[in-house]
Amino acid sequence: MGPFLIITNFLTGLWWLNHFFYVLCADTKDTMQNITVRRGENCTLPTGIDRRSNIMILWSFTTFDKESSFAMAQLYKDEVEITPTELFGKRLHLDRQTGSLTIKDITFTDSGVYQLLIRQIGLQESHETFYIFVYGDVGKPKATVLQHYHSRRKLNTSCSVECTVENGREVTLSWYRGNYMLNQTSSPDLNMTLRIPLEVEHHDDSIYSCVAANPVSNKTIFLNISATCSAPPDSVRSKRSHSLLIGLLLILILISFCVVLPFCFKRKLEAENPSEEEPQYIDVNHTTTKFRAKEAQCEDILYSEVKKMAANTEESR
Repeated sequence: MGPFLIITNFLTGLWWLNHFFYVLCADTKDTMQNITVRRGENCTLPTGIDRRSNIMILWSFTTFDKESSFAMAQLYKDEVEITPTELFGKRLHLDRQTGSLTIKDITFTDSGVYQLLIRQIGLQESHETFYIFVYGDVGKPKATVLQHYHSRRKLNTSCSVECTVENGREVTLSWYRGNYMLNQTSSPDLNMTLRIPLEVEHHDDSIYSCVAANPVSNKTIFLNISATCSAPPDSVRSKRSHSLLIGLLLILILISFCVVLPFCFKRKLEAENPSEEEPQYIDVNHTTTKFRAKEAQCEDILYSEVKKMAANTEESR
């Protein structure tokens, strides 16, 4: 902890001690306000006064669970002191003229109790408490058909429609017919999905709407009865899609068999009954050797005949 924080905390402690004894002897004026803010916006907490040099303004913060409490900012004699914290960082701004506190880019963790103390010597001391609740934007609701109901006794047809939305802090989900609310639901379990059913008749020409809302935002969808109730329920639609997928797979398998099986059968027939005679190959080297052997034999016979003829000629001489 740096020297600045030590001095600030020491002065704040002395100030609170002095304030305690002062409260015992002076009248105080206390007020309280609830403020709802959308996440990401800037929130300004006013003091309602014009700045005077002899006025001290002190801001402090306490979480709703009271696990953390600390002084945030102080203004006295044109001197502004903002206590650096991990929670707010550099998102705090204190107006030098009015002492109003601005929280920039507010987040969910900034929800809590903000206390303002205004003290002027010789005058009435005032306290003001601001309860700040930070909310996010509500999600968009969605309407789906659950089931169709066909009456044999009546000619009309009815269907059951369900509206759903992701839950959030203080989110409510409601069905309206015109401006009249039919049903509403909410839940403290932020991890669940809010659901609310509605049964409508086909001939009903009323305007139905499903509204998801929280303290800072709301979103509405309108129900077109003729279009919504004429569409098949999601369960039927999913079954049809599943059946269509299976049918396509069977068609593809059948086409594959129709193309592949005849081809395989044809190849098998060609292997068993060849249409052309197989070529016969001759050993060229073996034939050439035999031919050369016969040629040498003929040369030997011819040479023997010549020798015999020559011998006979010499004898006759």
